[in-house]
Amino acid sequence: MGLITRLHFRVLGFIFLFTTITGCTDATQPQRTVSPAKQNPQLLISSPDVKKWIGEQKGKVIFLNLWATWCPPCIRELPALATFAEKNPEVAVMALSLDDPADKGAEVQQFLQKNNLKLTFKQLDSQAPDQDLSFLDPSLSDVLPTTYVIRKDGSVMVGVQGEQSLLAFQALLAQAVGS
Repeated sequence: MGLITRLHFRVLGFIFLFTTITGCTDATQPQRTVSPAKQNPQLLISSPDVKKWIGEQKGKVIFLNLWATWCPPCIRELPALATFAEKNPEVAVMALSLDDPADKGAEVQQFLQKNNLKLTFKQLDSQAPDQDLSFLDPSLSDVLPTTYVIRKDGSVMVGVQGEQSLLAFQALLAQAVGS
């Protein structure tokens, strides 16, 4: 079996396992966050695109949102995230799609064009899925959407699971700036 075929099966297997075990969370479920005692000092970012983008945001609070087109709460949350980004230009906001570009790349692009969302979007790199996902906090990696809030100093303030509202994003920003 060729390298590309093995990689394709590996990516498909990961996506199947990820969606089967984890799934999405609905707005009716309680939000989960990392307690301060369990916070990682920083996200371990391996994806070159994401790492570069975060590096360019020095001195800013960063909201890194993990989402997918197959996750209804993610889709419902994105307009609130886009409004938050528009109202808070001093905050760096990225929506990172966990859809496999080989299977869903066109679908993600169509979704973005159709909804005219003004956000920085990146997509999972299918050439290195394990590397792209190595930054996920194990205590938060079982539900989408998940939003990480990174302080100006680069430390992770909190990871929040579940669909968030504009007011929830504003409260997280106030906490990040005040802490």
